Amino acid sequence: MKIGIYSDVHISRNSSITPLYLNDKQQYTTRLNMCYDSMIWAYTIFKNNNADMVVNCGDTFNSHIVTSDEITTFTLPREEAIQFME
Repeated sequence: MKIGIYSDVHISRNSSITPLYLNDKQQYTTRLNMCYDSMIWAYTIFKNNNADMVVNCGDTFNSHIVTSDEITTFTLPREEAIQFME
């Protein structure tokens, strides 16, 4: 059995080292876009390596207060992953 493992994504709206927005057309902040891209990258690796199970070991969000944008950033890649992992 192959198990894909990830942790410490720390999804958050902002970061001390990235600008909040790169341009006016961004739907989400730069940090949230980076988190989304990272999640898609991880699930692509899991799929390409035929992972039978994916385990999130925690520290998904950066704070105990979670915004709707942060939840969307976490939910969308998971929904896409469920579709292509089947």
